Amino acid sequence: MNIKKTGVEKLDAEAASKNLYGITVPIITAETTEEEGRNNPRAPFYAVYKFILDDLASAEELLSDYQRPTKNLPCTPVVHGLMARMWLEMGSRFELYPEDLNTLNNNTDLNIASKETCFTKAAEYARKVINESGAMPLTEKEWFGGDSYTTGFNSVLTNSWVWGSIMTTEDVHSYWLNFAGSMCPEQTFGYGNRKWQGYKLIGKKLFDQIPNADWRKTTWIAPEDAHKAPGTKYRTLLTDDDFADMPPYTGIKFRPKNGEMNDYTIGAAVDYPLMRIEEMYLIEAEAIGMSQGLAAGISKLEDFVNTFRYNTSVGSYTCKVNDLKEFQKKVVEQKRIEFWGEGIIFWDYKRLELQVVRGYPGTNAPIGYRFNSIEGYCAPWMNIFISLYENVFNKGAVLNPDPSQAIKEWVE
Repeated sequence: MNIKKTGVEKLDAEAASKNLYGITVPIITAETTEEEGRNNPRAPFYAVYKFILDDLASAEELLSDYQRPTKNLPCTPVVHGLMARMWLEMGSRFELYPEDLNTLNNNTDLNIASKETCFTKAAEYARKVINESGAMPLTEKEWFGGDSYTTGFNSVLTNSWVWGSIMTTEDVHSYWLNFAGSMCPEQTFGYGNRKWQGYKLIGKKLFDQIPNADWRKTTWIAPEDAHKAPGTKYRTLLTDDDFADMPPYTGIKFRPKNGEMNDYTIGAAVDYPLMRIEEMYLIEAEAIGMSQGLAAGISKLEDFVNTFRYNTSVGSYTCKVNDLKEFQKKVVEQKRIEFWGEGIIFWDYKRLELQVVRGYPGTNAPIGYRFNSIEGYCAPWMNIFISLYENVFNKGAVLNPDPSQAIKEWVE
């Protein structure tokens, strides 16, 4: 919830006038009384960083001998994964805003020496998850749902998942309002299907950046293959006619549970990944690049992609960049491909203040959504507008500026 500059003068001036820079969210603990909660200001970033790190340290200690029965519960590798994410966030902050490191050290007992310290810890914790969890990156076969195409990104039992939510038939209360009904184009009970045409598409610009050697590319329908039978190139539960109905760039990554396309009480009961081991490999690559140098980071990134994601008989992945900023963008590019639809990338874009580009010649973004944020700033809509109801129940909270219509839509 940390607010960042957007490059939009009105929004940034309002944020400054409200003293919003450097504050995050209210801190609530088991000891917080209702009276305190009714007037609970948003805490400064350094207080929240310490709060999170202290909580994770406690969790690490308390879970040291714990053997979880199911993957929806935490365990030591999950804690270490959260630590890797946290230290990466901190390193990125101090990279962009060096003065914030002094502010943190002056107001907490964390005593962090440098941004490199944060990146080093991020890499160390990511590697711990890789070594401790027993998880392995998805194979091509696993990615596309096994021999029958029924297990793609819908089961917590998948080996690459370190942590995930579990949903059963008893948890499904609507054929319409559920993740599978939105994201799985093979189902018939939601709106992301042939009947309602609510398909989820990858952006053309990102798709065009995926080489044919990357076997993940057939997760989305190439323009030249749209409105044709899938053949052997695409792995799908759909009939030839139903597949041919889908538009270019449709994603077929997520499958209904057990491949059940019609009965929502079964098909919509999909598990959802909260942490996959692939994220740890990419955190490690970025963090090593930022702490040990560009060459070391590139080596890690290339090793991951070529080992786990490329058909090297077709081609190999080479990360061609000359500076760390461009290297971070290359890591995020891999994350955008890897975690499409999983909700991971929002945080990377905000963390690194990357430009969001939805309007460009040939864009497949619908009219009404073709917004380009300003280069070098955080996209306005990523400074989430807190509901006005927060002030009804918490008088101490100061709300973020409303980003609506802050940027004009791109017009071709």
